[in-house]
Amino acid sequence: MARSWWIGVTGRNLDLDEVHGLLFEMLCAVDEICRTAGIEYWLDAGTTLGAIRHEDLLAWDDDVDICMTPGNLAAFIRVSGMLPEGLHLLVRRGGRGPTAKIVDRRVEVREHFAEQHGLRGENVPLLALDIMEVVPVSSYANHIIQSFLGKALALKPIAAQMSRSPARLGAPRRLSWYVLSAAPEGVMRALHRPEKTVSHSGGNWWSYSLSGANPRVRWPTRSIWPLSTIVLRGRRFPAPSDLPSYLTALYGSNYRIPPPPAEQLSHFTDFRRVSR
Repeated sequence: MARSWWIGVTGRNLDLDEVHGLLFEMLCAVDEICRTAGIEYWLDAGTTLGAIRHEDLLAWDDDVDICMTPGNLAAFIRVSGMLPEGLHLLVRRGGRGPTAKIVDRRVEVREHFAEQHGLRGENVPLLALDIMEVVPVSSYANHIIQSFLGKALALKPIAAQMSRSPARLGAPRRLSWYVLSAAPEGVMRALHRPEKTVSHSGGNWWSYSLSGANPRVRWPTRSIWPLSTIVLRGRRFPAPSDLPSYLTALYGSNYRIPPPPAEQLSHFTDFRRVSR
């Protein structure tokens, strides 16, 4: 069922080959800015996986993933006015998903998750390059606890809608969404104490920021730095130092083997170029 923002939109539908071309252009624009401004970043997640397997984006992927440390993300925010016409930086502190997105306002999308659960107002319905903030972590147990609380805070804005989701949810899962929607945010914030930000020379372990992705994923400093490079569509981009270790932490030791077709899932259902 189409969400309200899609109704009345006119424009041309895009296929994934065209989407991949636009995403690659976005990534090249970010790379140029970072090289010019001396900002460090690296390819992440499915984008790195596609480069390792095919030197290209995964056939079913429909976004681009990169990582930055907090200091580099702050620097990129300061120079984001250098982005080409049509591209814009959106920064989110709280909410689910990446810390920042570079969006192409000329390409609107419909998201599987939002449609499945009837979510309104939480997602950005635009083609995007996701920037994941990576932070240092101390003890693993403390990081898991704080990540759980951070994730709960991040998901709280959609909890009320998810508790009434039209999708088939088990009773325990639906109840957990209801409890989260009713939990006092002030109490949750009081319990949540994010790790202090330090440079990568001072941390032994790193993970996605506490409101970001899988809290159980963490990498030793040596898996990321010093950065290496990787080829994507004939161009070299920054990549983690120890790619096997980095990708094993994310996907397991069989990361080079593509998943079965039923698990080759895109984030979005449709892409449409619109006039702005």
